[in-house]
Amino acid sequence: MKNMRILSRLIISILLCNALFACGGGSSKPDIEQEVEQEQDENANETETETETETETEGEGEGEGEGEGTGESEGGSEKETDNGLYSVSGQVHGLYQQSLKLSVNDDELIEINNAGDFSFSTTYLDQQDILVSVSTQPDNLNCNVINATTTIDKSHVTDVIVQCSEQLKQCDKTTAEATNSLDLSGNNITGIEAIVEDVECGQQQWRKDANQRIAQHRKTAGKITLLDKNGDIVKNAKVHIELQQHQFKFGGIVQAKMWDGSEGNFSDLYRQTYLGFNFTKAGLQNGLKYKLRSGFEEITARLIPWLKSYNIPVRGHTLIWPGWGNMESTISADDAQRFGISAGSPSELSNADLKTYVDSIIKEWAAKWDVEEWDVANEVRGKFDVQENLGYQEEAHWFKLAKQHVKNPNAILFLNENRVVSDNALGDVTDKMEVFESDMLSILDNDGPLEALGFQSRFGTLVDGELLDAETMYKRLEYFDQYNLPIAATEFEMKGGAENLGIATEYERALMTERVMSVYFSKENVTDILVWTFFDKGDGKERHIVELDGSPNLRGKTWLYMVKKHWHTERHDWFNRSGELHFDGFKGTYTATVSIDGVDEEIMFEWIDASSGINLQLSNYTN
Repeated sequence: MKNMRILSRLIISILLCNALFACGGGSSKPDIEQEVEQEQDENANETETETETETETEGEGEGEGEGEGTGESEGGSEKETDNGLYSVSGQVHGLYQQSLKLSVNDDELIEINNAGDFSFSTTYLDQQDILVSVSTQPDNLNCNVINATTTIDKSHVTDVIVQCSEQLKQCDKTTAEATNSLDLSGNNITGIEAIVEDVECGQQQWRKDANQRIAQHRKTAGKITLLDKNGDIVKNAKVHIELQQHQFKFGGIVQAKMWDGSEGNFSDLYRQTYLGFNFTKAGLQNGLKYKLRSGFEEITARLIPWLKSYNIPVRGHTLIWPGWGNMESTISADDAQRFGISAGSPSELSNADLKTYVDSIIKEWAAKWDVEEWDVANEVRGKFDVQENLGYQEEAHWFKLAKQHVKNPNAILFLNENRVVSDNALGDVTDKMEVFESDMLSILDNDGPLEALGFQSRFGTLVDGELLDAETMYKRLEYFDQYNLPIAATEFEMKGGAENLGIATEYERALMTERVMSVYFSKENVTDILVWTFFDKGDGKERHIVELDGSPNLRGKTWLYMVKKHWHTERHDWFNRSGELHFDGFKGTYTATVSIDGVDEEIMFEWIDASSGINLQLSNYTN
């Protein structure tokens, strides 16, 4: 590199010498050779003549790129100079300190002035390759050079941009940034600091494996290109990109009567808190069960449109729960007349009337509600009174009926079951898992359109005196890979300490909440996790994640931290001189706020498969 600078100065001296000879000047060739020899002997100091030359060329592009917007002048360069020498300059944006040092071609090292401007004193010849890099940066900053490489093309380089942001080490994220008990940002980690520290710093093999799978399956990386309203490339524009919604569904089941205000006098608080969790899928605990329609149908008719008004899709639970104790105790006279069957208890019907009754409620209920998916059958492993009377082939028949009559033709049909992954029996594959598998295969073998598996994922009962470990959870999920079906955690919750064999302490319930979320989120074919009990029901079971005053308990804080902070992507950066930005983030829906000349424009975009890159087009800006 030193030899390049020597060669550059030799050429410059020859040019100056020729100019002087042409004018009759007094310099001579021996003087030039003497100057080169002197330069080769110097380690630090330069001749007075060279310093004057560099000082004159240094200011040629100084101050370019200040403020917001495109950090350039006409392509990031200025016109050709008279002496054939070109400078490199730019500006630092974001957070920075004077201890930040930059280098060009690993040679000259400079500090940054208070305004963030920088200009290298070294000048360069046409067609010379340039690389600007960060040589020294404070421990608390992460600085990235945009337009770091270029080849001089008869112009000054003025569009080098250095973006500096706060660099938090993973293990520094264990202090609560908010202490308000009603805070729903994920910043209030009071009481779960040790859980957060383990999330960020833990070195357990299961956690390393889960993090690797999450990076592989839940994130994507690629190129984003910025275009103006005419489709032309926009260079050197500032951008703030932030994840708004995961592709993965972190959902919450709605307690319909609390939402309505007919149970508890806090409807507004309930709705505000529910929306504050940013759930991306919903369901109803009891509002879509046929047997409970008299108390819920009117509420449900208002609740589903409310959820959809916030772009929250709704799942249906359930079309048939085929145990006598889970069906209405007495068939109404109206239903008996409409269906053409006898009134009374379902258990007392003839087989012909029982089949008519079950088929009728599945067809009617599936056709009535516009939902994204249905639990067609619920808990058939232990609820089989109807099947014992009509035959187990009816399970596949129920799925066929649902597919024929669903209001939403794209609705996905689930078989929903308890204690699959959460079974407290020892072993990677348990008896309950195998019975569920047998039920699933019977439906598929009889051509039932079973399209997804619902694992309720209600944890609490200890396994051999311990909380279920992460490795066993993952192996139980993995067991069903052979069937290539999506899986959802449809009723996710922790059983409380007041219940028989429930998890004794709130801290342990929070610990288990994080463990289950991390394992499920890392499994490629798991699509959803839905919280079953949102607000405290006052039944002493301690299954909720939010208290009646709207404050998250430790489980609620853990959920918020994982979804809104730990698994979150936010980036302040710049598009380069080619209008491109390489971006790596969680799959989902993003906003990109582009700033040009002090004017912001927000673009919403999907970031699902970035292998081919995407274009973002501004609607108001033209180059």
